[in-house]
Amino acid sequence: MPAVGFGTWPGSVGNSSVGGAVSSWLGAGGSAVDTAHGYGTEGEVGAAVGAAIAQREVARDEVFITTKLPGPIGYEATLAMVRDEAIPALGGGPIDLVLVHWPCPGYYHGANWSSCCNCSGSEGLSERLDTWRALEELRASGEVRAAGVSNFDTDQLEGMRAAAASEGLAANLSVNQVEWHLGYHDEPLLAYCRAAGITLQAYSPLGGPAGSHPSPEVLHSPAVTTAAGAHNVSVYQVALRWSLQRGVPLVTSTSSEAHMEADLSPLYGFSLSDEEMAALDRL
Repeated sequence: MPAVGFGTWPGSVGNSSVGGAVSSWLGAGGSAVDTAHGYGTEGEVGAAVGAAIAQREVARDEVFITTKLPGPIGYEATLAMVRDEAIPALGGGPIDLVLVHWPCPGYYHGANWSSCCNCSGSEGLSERLDTWRALEELRASGEVRAAGVSNFDTDQLEGMRAAAASEGLAANLSVNQVEWHLGYHDEPLLAYCRAAGITLQAYSPLGGPAGSHPSPEVLHSPAVTTAAGAHNVSVYQVALRWSLQRGVPLVTSTSSEAHMEADLSPLYGFSLSDEEMAALDRL
């Protein structure tokens, strides 16, 4: 999985079309694209990637596509959504990575926002396990290359992994994609994922969405501005570089081609010192 991916939630690309933004991202040298059933952008992503392949700008094996199921939707619904919707929309399989977007069942069936994540490790466990059983089947058949989850806490991860093991079901959880940035980083969750062999992936790496953990002031704190000045980079590049040096790959988004290039440059442009990292870790 590439270290920096491009998110395609429509609100994150401003007035640009999602397809146009994906085309620009691939043109800037990006290779990972993140979509979801809940974003309604799978078709635009598939068309943009397909056009880039047809124009020989990229090869399919050079692009890493992630999509997400709405949540724990069960065995049959998972198979149908991946086979009948996601794979055709994204230009044919296999899909590189499929995540379970939210841990709690029912959220995408009329429940309110607070119901997306506030279930314990045991609540909704049967739905999570049935969904995971289908993902393992899709992975074994080659229709999906890897599978994981999103927005799962340690209790939800441990509950599903333990239940899967008790039933003799493999739990090849590759990724847990969560909110992670300088203003909000769950260190116990990172430690758990590393011990379990799960890659923690950051969304909102520059600060969380409204109503979550926005923390915009953190980007202008002395620890960030001092590091930016020392390396002649932006505070945003410092934030992204910090995540990458913590070993946390990320998904970001923008409508600006200049910002896309800047989002990719922390991969190779500079490194933060141990002292700088320690100061940023304390934010």
